[in-house]
Amino acid sequence: MKKIQLLALAVVSIMALNAQVPQAMNYQAVARNASGQELVNQAVNLRLSILDGGPTGSPVYVETQSTATNSLGLFTVSVGQGTVISGVFSAINWSTGSKYLKVEADITGGTNYVTFGNSQLLSVPYALYAANGGGGGGATGPTGPQGPAGANGAQGPQGIQGVTGPTGPTGLQGSGGGPTGPTGPQGIQGPAGSAGPAGPTGNPGTNGTNGTNGATGATGPTGPTGVTGAGGGATGPTGPQGVAGTNGTNGPTGPTGPTGPAGSGSLSGTVNYVPKFITTTSLGNSQIQDNGTGVGVNNAPTATDRLIVAQGTLTNGFRVNKTTNTAGASTARFNETAAGLAQDIYINYSGAAAAGGFTAQNPAILSLAAQGNGPAIQAITVGNDSSATLISQAWNWHAGFFNTKDTLNFGAIAVVGVNDSRTVYAPGVYGLGNGNRTAGLDTGLVGVYGSYNTNDYGAGVMGVGFGGTEASGSADVGVFGSAADYAFYGVGDYAVTGVKSASVPTSKGQQLVYCVESPEIWFEDFGHGKLQNGKATIKLDDLFLETVVIDNNHPMVVTITPQGNCKGLYVVPGTNSFEVKELRNGHSNVDFSFRITCKRRNYEDHRFGADLAASANDNRGLYSHVSPKPINHNEAKAISESRKLNNNSQNRLAKKVTTSATGTK
Repeated sequence: MKKIQLLALAVVSIMALNAQVPQAMNYQAVARNASGQELVNQAVNLRLSILDGGPTGSPVYVETQSTATNSLGLFTVSVGQGTVISGVFSAINWSTGSKYLKVEADITGGTNYVTFGNSQLLSVPYALYAANGGGGGGATGPTGPQGPAGANGAQGPQGIQGVTGPTGPTGLQGSGGGPTGPTGPQGIQGPAGSAGPAGPTGNPGTNGTNGTNGATGATGPTGPTGVTGAGGGATGPTGPQGVAGTNGTNGPTGPTGPTGPAGSGSLSGTVNYVPKFITTTSLGNSQIQDNGTGVGVNNAPTATDRLIVAQGTLTNGFRVNKTTNTAGASTARFNETAAGLAQDIYINYSGAAAAGGFTAQNPAILSLAAQGNGPAIQAITVGNDSSATLISQAWNWHAGFFNTKDTLNFGAIAVVGVNDSRTVYAPGVYGLGNGNRTAGLDTGLVGVYGSYNTNDYGAGVMGVGFGGTEASGSADVGVFGSAADYAFYGVGDYAVTGVKSASVPTSKGQQLVYCVESPEIWFEDFGHGKLQNGKATIKLDDLFLETVVIDNNHPMVVTITPQGNCKGLYVVPGTNSFEVKELRNGHSNVDFSFRITCKRRNYEDHRFGADLAASANDNRGLYSHVSPKPINHNEAKAISESRKLNNNSQNRLAKKVTTSATGTK
């Protein structure tokens, strides 16, 4: 908002002394902008408050008024005759304590009021004072003799032009006079006037539109056919035939070959096509081609494939049906070595296949890789707008399950997600919980679920950024984060059902220190100051003021601690600073420390709040007293291990009951 100044000219008290005291007093001011120029003919909305006892005292009367500046930027209002917000103007007790006039204004004519200062009413309006608490006592004494007239004072300067009063209402139209008199006789006709000059010639009219073309006339009769002309010359005679040439001598006849066996039918085909019977007695081309190095079905052999099958217009390009579920049977097997279950791929394998310490039971696809770095399954997708390289779906239970046995303690990882994209925030692993909501049921969908073997200690999910370290020690952690900048960074609210603490190093190892929490949201700041002759003003940090809200509904809370001998200190709070004063008009110069607490901006009206991740019922019975952790590390570890042992026993019992009732997944 632009910086606006209100230059108060006067607060004029009521001078009437009659029995009926007007309950109002005038306030006049000039509105200027930051450059000192008057704001002329500008709508102004005011909020005026009478404060009791001091510039930050409680308001005993508040009203709003709407007015406008004149051509000099001047406006005048009558305090006490606006729209009352609180209090009664006629009930103000002017005889007790000092009174201040607080002026707030919005020069745009709206309600975004800005405070322009508090002014003490140094001379209480006499009539109001007398009418409301002042001058009590006995009856009024007799009027004294009139004093001698004083000398005329010098003429004062020309006052500022007052605002123009509103236009009064239009008066009622007066009633008519007497009756209308008779019409007088008609006057003598005047002489005829001379003819006026001829008017200018009008502009030529526009050309008319062209007429439509006439209809096409009828076609005349066809003329007679002309006489056929005479033919050309006669055809000439045929020339004589030439003399026949002499025959050459015949060569000797070769010997006759042996007669072959009788054939079964006709043969027809194309090179490299495998023949097939096209009738019961004849052969023709099949869909299979064999060029000696490769075979193609519905396709010519290629130089890189031993066998190629083209789908064409069929539903499937290649299909093999399995007719038995005998152990070890499969729909298809792709074998690289002669040894069983080594570097092979099976389709629809029946039974249990054991290899490398793992067992696969009836897998739809079984891929085995020998010792080394060769992956059992590797999927690669290339090209723009490619789909997912690998999609795994399951109707129930797990869609994808990865397990690793780290027999050499290399730190083998079950799932590794790597993304070489240059796009910001492209995840290596992306988890999405996308379930179906059931009516009346609050579902807790999970995109990524992390757990571990609870017989030992560990973290369900571990995130290690640049400069971070991996988790260690005897602790159970749901999510562990470690990085140089932020171990955890969240945009939004952060909630836990337990305590929030910091781990700090001590001579007894890492110890926990805990946060102070409240039903409301506060920001704090601390500092020191020094009295000068019993007074000091502390200006709050500008950056701190950007993060908090301080107003009448959300005042700052200041705690002062003197650091020397004095009569005691008290605080006069403001909106961007506060004053510290010594009690009983003291004038010492002692040092002091302060602690200021203010409401966080955008959260200034929060108090408690429902937790939608928990039940809406009264759940106080679910919680009980929590014993503090021992300071000694070994004692705390022993308690944790005991609790883990008890929980695992209960979990095994519950799992046994569930398995016997529903079966194992």
